[in-house]
Amino acid sequence: MKEGDKGTDLIFTVKDRDGAVIDLTGASSAKLYLKLNEHVVVSKDMTFLDRPNGKVKYEIENGILSESGTMEMEVEITFDSTNVFRCDKVIEEVKKKLS
Repeated sequence: MKEGDKGTDLIFTVKDRDGAVIDLTGASSAKLYLKLNEHVVVSKDMTFLDRPNGKVKYEIENGILSESGTMEMEVEITFDSTNVFRCDKVIEEVKKKLS
């Protein structure tokens, strides 16, 4: 990913701590929490791509990758009010674009 990108799909496969894919068929929502360079955490709604195989996605919107640096991400899946699952943190580098 590069600074200023938009329209890029971030696709995640949700797994439990043992590495088994979680079936998201009964899930009510999916959110992505993003933090770029220690700034404020932003919450974005995700789309379910393939529920039985645990796949969700977020399409990067304009302004999310506003600068280069380190981006931290966490996926949160809600099944109901008593069953909310958060995945391990993913860290990616956002590269500086050529001027």
